[in-house]
Amino acid sequence: MRSIYFLLALCLPGLCFAHRKELKVATDPTSWPYAYYKNHKLVGFDVDLAKALCDKLDVDCVNEKTTWDAVTAQLDSGKADAVFSIPINDEHLDHM
Repeated sequence: MRSIYFLLALCLPGLCFAHRKELKVATDPTSWPYAYYKNHKLVGFDVDLAKALCDKLDVDCVNEKTTWDAVTAQLDSGKADAVFSIPINDEHLDHM
């Protein structure tokens, strides 16, 4: 349920990302069907969802490749602005 609230918070057009030109999304490219490589191109549910959100917010979408172990560090450091389909565990819940 927290993931849904996190996604909804990002989807409020114009509030959080109005001044930005890009949205950096932390993506684990080994987590099929969410994000994976097909013909040397990053594809999957998370990639499509991020692109749709970026299109709605009128910003460029940058997929920051990572592993699930490094997701929270990327969010905390500002290297990534968002993550989709994150596995729920105690460490991740502390950062939502």
